Amino acid sequence: YRLLSAAGLGGLWLYAIITLLMLALLPGVVSLSLQSIAAIIVVTALGIMTHVVIFEKIRDEYTSGKPMSSSIKSGFDNGLIVSRYINYAMFILAMIVYAFGYQQFSIMMMMGILILMLSVTTLTRAGFHLMRSFSIKPACIGISAKEGGKDK
Repeated sequence: YRLLSAAGLGGLWLYAIITLLMLALLPGVVSLSLQSIAAIIVVTALGIMTHVVIFEKIRDEYTSGKPMSSSIKSGFDNGLIVSRYINYAMFILAMIVYAFGYQQFSIMMMMGILILMLSVTTLTRAGFHLMRSFSIKPACIGISAKEGGKDK
């Protein structure tokens, strides 16, 4: 995904930094145990999946014939809708797991999902808006010229 990955990586770095800050600032709520490490790994995978969904939506919009700048905007918006539903389902799952006694895992997962959605909607969106302001060639985001779009 080339250039799109840079914006996605920025969002994941923000997630990692805020998660570590939460662990440091809230030692009574969540400690660094095997359960919380497992939750961090699950939420990180969820974040990567969120970005892949957004990237694929951008690619689909572009191959349907839209110009690159509008493909990035509508692809991000459509991908964010899909990823929100997945994150809502995972959050509900974490609440159910909390009821079964895995508090460390559940609390860390719920906090991680909230932090992830914050980082995706802020830093990743800002990176995509920055990309829209420049004339991005399709090859910069891993799309060949013959795949479609109005600005080849």
